[in-house]
Amino acid sequence: MEHVKIHLPGSHTSGSIFTHPKFRTARNVADYAYDQISGIYKGQRLVLTVDFGEMVGLEGVIAIKEIPKHIPVKRVGRERKSYGKRPHSYTVPVAYGIKRTPTNKITIIAEPVVDNGNLHAFSSIFPGNYAPDFSDVKFWNQHALISERRS
Repeated sequence: MEHVKIHLPGSHTSGSIFTHPKFRTARNVADYAYDQISGIYKGQRLVLTVDFGEMVGLEGVIAIKEIPKHIPVKRVGRERKSYGKRPHSYTVPVAYGIKRTPTNKITIIAEPVVDNGNLHAFSSIFPGNYAPDFSDVKFWNQHALISERRS
């Protein structure tokens, strides 16, 4: 649930942020996600995007071609920690000084975290449409995280 905390209000991290009062803690987010995958999760990687039915947060990913020319975009180091796996460092583009867009969607990613498949976790839960892990270079060369702060 550590990773989920970066998507909570006050984290000051670029990317998507939960704003709905139902999702004030990582436990609230995880409990909702568990309810959504219960009965459909079969022990293999599952990516599920759910329509919450009302605004749940602010989406923090944008296609680079949609970023106005005057907005600074810089590559920033991000470390991705996965439960039971070694952390990896990536550089991803971040667009500074633009507004995130409201979203009704929540993306939930659940998967086994050890080779024998007996331990499972949420590798990510965030407001908005699915965006792949930072290791997907093709995607992240065409998209950026959004930071409302100025660079």
